Amino acid sequence: MRTVLIPTDFSDNAMHAIDHALNLYKCERTTFYFLHAYADEVYGPFKKSGESIKTTEKIIKNKTEEALKKLILEVKDKTQNPKHSYESVFAFESLVDSVNDFVNQANIDLVVMGTQGQTADKKITFGSHTVQIFKYVKCPVLAIPQNYTYQQPKKNIVSNRLYAALQKTGITSFK
Repeated sequence: MRTVLIPTDFSDNAMHAIDHALNLYKCERTTFYFLHAYADEVYGPFKKSGESIKTTEKIIKNKTEEALKKLILEVKDKTQNPKHSYESVFAFESLVDSVNDFVNQANIDLVVMGTQGQTADKKITFGSHTVQIFKYVKCPVLAIPQNYTYQQPKKNIVSNRLYAALQKTGITSFK
């Protein structure tokens, strides 16, 4: 069984990456983990609001839980694939820390994410969170551009840095 982690900020780009991952693994038994790290959301508005960090954290945590539940229901309704299972993960951490921690905890095979988040700046290829995940997470990462239309992969390019990580997951060659 494969394990795939999909960090999400609930943007259109993240939804596109989710669709891509579901297609990529449509014939394999796979557990998909949808992760949302919300520490940045707590500390960003906290500077401007009069609410305490604990109050802000609780509000955002509840919104995150509800959004992840809704996301899983939407995915289940859309795909209805009996080979897939879905779990939600939320963390009051930075995105990189939460992804790294969960990759190790759940023995994740692949991280799939959009190339950009909510800002979706057309002038840049990769958003800052995507670059940080590439740089610091010790797991294969597949970043999906918003305008990419899914096609079954025929060729893959893998960096030398990921060779050991791929061997750990049992992937030794691509067809």
